[in-house]
Amino acid sequence: MTMNHTTCTRAFLALVLTTLAFGRLSADVVETKGGSRLTGKITKIDEGTVVMDTDYAGTINIKQKEVVSITTDKPVAVRLESGTRLEGRVSGAADGSLQIAGSDGTLTTTVSKVAASWSAGDKDP
Repeated sequence: MTMNHTTCTRAFLALVLTTLAFGRLSADVVETKGGSRLTGKITKIDEGTVVMDTDYAGTINIKQKEVVSITTDKPVAVRLESGTRLEGRVSGAADGSLQIAGSDGTLTTTVSKVAASWSAGDKDP
């Protein structure tokens, strides 16, 4: 049995749409006290500011004190106020805590205790 042109076209279109949908799901997420949910790529956290690159608004700066949750789609480097440094995926919890899951386990903290964050593998700024 051979596939006709229409069947091949539909299969290709389904594959493209699935790929596009998956690509959009893969993003960092910042949630604010005001209820905003921002998606993009967090490039850094430094001096009380979360910097995020977005497709829809370019680079935006978000006051860290207004952020209640951060979720990253890939591991990032994090330095806490205590000086503790680790790399891992960050996920926000319903109770306002952050979990950083790294190779040595999971550390639970809060957004306010994050002193800095940058790309995994890069040097601490």
